[in-house]
Amino acid sequence: MAAGHWPADMIDGEHLYELMGLTSADPDQIGQEAYGHLLDFETAVDDAHLKGRVKRFTAKDPTSGDVVAHGYKRSEALAILRSMAKSPAPAATPPSTT
Repeated sequence: MAAGHWPADMIDGEHLYELMGLTSADPDQIGQEAYGHLLDFETAVDDAHLKGRVKRFTAKDPTSGDVVAHGYKRSEALAILRSMAKSPAPAATPPSTT
């Protein structure tokens, strides 16, 4: 299922970068720093799904029944992204004194 075929309140799992205001998930186009943030966001969404905090929906090919895409409620993915923005950066590890 193409990203444009999900209902308006859903986002294709392959297009989470759009919620970050990015035009691509290609690190050569968006830069390594933005790509790192995108990977963190995708990991957070996956973790939330595995922990049962968000539901992952599937789109299937009507002929074969094969899963062709995964999607999420846009509001749930945005909530994860916003919570990441509010999280303080991890404290720096002090240098070893040994």
